[in-house]
Amino acid sequence: MSEYIHKFSWRDVPKPAKTAAVVRYGAIGDQIMMSSILPGLKADGYHVTCYVQDNDGYKAIQYDPHI
Repeated sequence: MSEYIHKFSWRDVPKPAKTAAVVRYGAIGDQIMMSSILPGLKADGYHVTCYVQDNDGYKAIQYDPHI
């Protein structure tokens, strides 16, 4: 039997000094509007986590380098 080792970011990874969570559950338009604040947050040194709608919402910001 093989043994699995799981990593949990909330437990195993040191938390950055500054964090921000951005929540927008709308589709493409909401994600485009939300993405406009991300460069500013990153410039201020925040680690950004985005909570978005699956499928179309996610695809709109999938390759955004600020997330």
